[in-house]
Amino acid sequence: MSSAKSPPPLTLNLLPSRWFIVGNGCCHLLALLSLAISSLPLPVTVPLGMAVLSSLVLNHSRYGNPHSPRFIEHVGWTATGQWQLRTADGVERPARLLGSYAHPRLMILTFALGRFARRSVLVLPDSADPEEIRRLRVWLRTSSQAIEEL
Repeated sequence: MSSAKSPPPLTLNLLPSRWFIVGNGCCHLLALLSLAISSLPLPVTVPLGMAVLSSLVLNHSRYGNPHSPRFIEHVGWTATGQWQLRTADGVERPARLLGSYAHPRLMILTFALGRFARRSVLVLPDSADPEEIRRLRVWLRTSSQAIEEL
């Protein structure tokens, strides 16, 4: 006999991951270096370099800068069954979990914040409390199994 109990509330308070900051910087630096040593003409190299720099700034503001209004500092699953995301500027928004990827060293949660807005949350081992990460990973595994059984 199974009861339809809602899971206990989950909270994940996020900090910028040093692993992400270093990896993001290194990948973008390597991309710029490859552009610099390539034989592409300057009118092609400069716009591509600007695109790489823009990508670096955007990724850093979303995942590496805890003061950016784009940085998601809190992910919560309430007892009422609603996801809540809070950005660094204190704005809380209801969200719907679209998908997830769970690995021991990385979790990616993709949320819908409205009809067209999508946001991904990267969770690395140094970005949150290990117990919170473990609880979220277990919840994601068990909820996906329950969905597959239906």
